Amino acid sequence: MILRLSYRNYDNGAYGTVFFNKTNNKAIKVFKRKESNRDEQIKSTFKSEVSAYNIAMENNNLKTFVPEFYGEINDIEKILDEYGSDISKEYFLNLAYAMKYIPKKFVKNNDYRVDVNHKNEVFKLFDDAGITYVKDSSVSVKENGEIVYIIDFAVNDHSP
Repeated sequence: MILRLSYRNYDNGAYGTVFFNKTNNKAIKVFKRKESNRDEQIKSTFKSEVSAYNIAMENNNLKTFVPEFYGEINDIEKILDEYGSDISKEYFLNLAYAMKYIPKKFVKNNDYRVDVNHKNEVFKLFDDAGITYVKDSSVSVKENGEIVYIIDFAVNDHSP
């Protein structure tokens, strides 16, 4: 599989780039390389996120809030930038996972549009299931601020 950065088909985060394949309804997160002394931390974060998504998919209280998780992706050959240049060396091609693409606007969970009481209820469900790192997550909300979807969470915090 070859992934390409092109207009409106990706979003960058602290640990990775999420590529949106709207044709097959998938979002693929590929983890970025940073300073070489952080390789183990990045690998640990990847494992923690994959574990958290697997837990969420098995939990009836959580899976309604999480896009369907398709698991790890191991067939990325390369990543090309907007001009067709190979930028694969900027990524860990073997640290990637896929989930259902949700065509909604996502905001950080501390955004003013998010209902704090509902957020606390949802976060408690995650915590009760053993997913303890949700503070940096992003959410999609209804007009009343209730969370519809939550992404970018992990079993635990791996920040430096």
